[in-house]
Amino acid sequence: MEREILALPLGEGVIICNGPAPKYNKDQLAEYVKALPKSGVFIYDGQTVNVTRVDGVFILRDGFLGKVVESFRDGAILKTDDGSPWSIPAYDRYDTGYWLPPYQF
Repeated sequence: MEREILALPLGEGVIICNGPAPKYNKDQLAEYVKALPKSGVFIYDGQTVNVTRVDGVFILRDGFLGKVVESFRDGAILKTDDGSPWSIPAYDRYDTGYWLPPYQF
């Protein structure tokens, strides 16, 4: 990490890497490890910090990065910067109710 941040052991963070995830094949693990990104951004509790992979193997998943630009009904509906609306299940609204725009996810 380029700097330290306060992170609780029970919290959940995400590392976002640029580019598509390499295809995982346990029989060709050496090639997979070579294809893993060397750097990314760690996001935890609204904080971001640049990170560099030192060692280890992890499984990547393709996804997308966006920002919440509008929040309706205390986080029940979120609108992202690409214009798409997201309906949030009731059990997740405790978290999304605090996602004040612009909130990066």
